[in-house]
Amino acid sequence: MALTPCPLSHVVGEGGRHRDSWRCNAILARRRILCAFVLENPSLFDKHCPMAIPMLTLRPAQATDGLALAALIVQLFQSEMPGVLRGAPDAQVALFRYMLEHELLSGVTGRYLALNEQEQVVGTASLRLGTDSATVPLPRHLLAVLRRSLGLGDSLRFAVALLRGSLSGETPLRHGEGYIYSVVVNGALRGQGVGGMMMAQLEATAREAGVHEALLRVLLTNRRAHNFYLRQGYQVIAQPAAWVRWFGAPSVLLRKQI
Repeated sequence: MALTPCPLSHVVGEGGRHRDSWRCNAILARRRILCAFVLENPSLFDKHCPMAIPMLTLRPAQATDGLALAALIVQLFQSEMPGVLRGAPDAQVALFRYMLEHELLSGVTGRYLALNEQEQVVGTASLRLGTDSATVPLPRHLLAVLRRSLGLGDSLRFAVALLRGSLSGETPLRHGEGYIYSVVVNGALRGQGVGGMMMAQLEATAREAGVHEALLRVLLTNRRAHNFYLRQGYQVIAQPAAWVRWFGAPSVLLRKQI
């Protein structure tokens, strides 16, 4: 797709060079991605005000990001599976922070944070490559932390929900495929184009890693997410098995050439 010129002088400074050429190139690359997104979603932006295009940076998550990641993943659970995660909100965040920090300290990669121009976390998304393990090591004291955070009854409800979700199985990847998961935008910013920009950058990251087909799953009950991914160019390629519809948390598999 041919791109129309996008004003960049406010990024590098009028008539001057950026002192750090690497950072400048990274900024310009992100700006090109955002320009492409704007051209594909013109209704989200004022065509007479190109300077209003927001900046979004996607960077790998670190163990020190556990609290921010946990708060977003709790939002994801509440949106996709309302009523499954109960207990005090602070306790829910503490539980996921414990699990995510353990995951990141174990060397698992693929989780990213989306930051705005003020370096505030606005969303998260994850990417699994064909060379990555599909399983994540569980913390040694997870059951004790789970019970302490949610209580016995709510812990059992949460565990059953995770078991139902696992009935769909892991999505196997062939050469050149990548699997996108755990995509969530901060609830206060949804509907403002953040999700589309985040997906555009994640797909660019996947292409750099040699991925040419992106896969993801969406729960049948999450129509909003389903419609969002269809707008991003994804197509449904597999429906859940009949027995999964009865006993599991049924989801559809979508794919996009990137």
